[in-house]
Amino acid sequence: MRDLANDQVFDVAAQYLVGADGGRSTVRRQLGIRYEGESGVERRMMGGSMLATYFRAPRNRAWLKIAPSWQYWIVTPDLRALMMSVDGADQFVLHARIPDGDDPDSIDERELIDRAAGAPVEAEIILRQPWTAGHVLRARSFGAGRVYLAGDAAHLFTPTGGLGMNTGVDEVVNLAWKLAACVNGWAGPQLLASYEADRRPIAARNQAFARGFAESIGTFPVDPAIEPETSEGAAERQRLGEHLADHGRREFVIPGIVLGVRYEESAIIWPDGSPPTTDDPYDYIPTARPGSRAPHLWLGDGSALCDRFAPGFTLLRMNANRTVDDLLTAATERGVPITVVNLDEPGVRERYETDLALVAPDGHVVWRGDAAPSDCLALIDRIRGA
Repeated sequence: MRDLANDQVFDVAAQYLVGADGGRSTVRRQLGIRYEGESGVERRMMGGSMLATYFRAPRNRAWLKIAPSWQYWIVTPDLRALMMSVDGADQFVLHARIPDGDDPDSIDERELIDRAAGAPVEAEIILRQPWTAGHVLRARSFGAGRVYLAGDAAHLFTPTGGLGMNTGVDEVVNLAWKLAACVNGWAGPQLLASYEADRRPIAARNQAFARGFAESIGTFPVDPAIEPETSEGAAERQRLGEHLADHGRREFVIPGIVLGVRYEESAIIWPDGSPPTTDDPYDYIPTARPGSRAPHLWLGDGSALCDRFAPGFTLLRMNANRTVDDLLTAATERGVPITVVNLDEPGVRERYETDLALVAPDGHVVWRGDAAPSDCLALIDRIRGA
């Protein structure tokens, strides 16, 4: 590696490497892994050539007359743009569709900002960057052996719903504890393989959802009659307003997408035969079914249950009479870290539905039951990928 400040060159040795280096990932290319999926879909917005302009401007009513917001959508018959507040004060990013055939370098970004605002803006341009929307791409492999991919290196989203970033963060959470298990010597030979098996289907699920919102915001028609102060214009503005309000609710209030991630087919999950909950993007149903995110509860002291989770595995014991010695002995034999958390709190047993629940370092339940299994070593070997 080379330090750009002083040109010093030095070597870094590591057991594992994670390429989280973006859509043009050097790591993915050196591994010879290609993207597959849909690319280059063109829409009036969030599809095709886009221009991002990062600028500073005083937040005043001379140009920003509506209530302070995080996002502002500009929709006219000949312009669709999205402006986001960066710091809640005077920094903004404007994303606009570049007309087909136009050279991005020929666009006057100050004129574009004025046009989007409908008034002159005293804008200081910080950065301008062309980019391309309309991708639904996944790497054919998320890596293997000692080199893995995460984030945009593993998949490209059209950025609706914030799902590209959220999916990438969840990937790293899944991968990091498995790498730690390898480095610390207690991982089984199949633990790292479970990373791609767990996460690739989630990437596909989230990409399909994000694509739907790109279609929603990028393809609906806008009648030229929307601008004149006529009864037809008022009706068209109302129609458009209703569409955008509905779109906003459906794009951003998605607890089922964010919290309902589950690894039902994971090789390191010990299934209990219970039926799955509905995978509904708008309705998150907390469940301790193995593979699901461990349900949240507030405890009597005001803390969150997840704050009791240990860096390794956490064994929740909702019934103090349940003996877990054999399970802990098996974990010690394999070197798997397990911390017991005793919970005598109303509602916890009801939410988890069993007296015992084992939570992985990423916060997902891997096993639950009313008593330790008859073969505790088999359970420990399964959750460590052996």
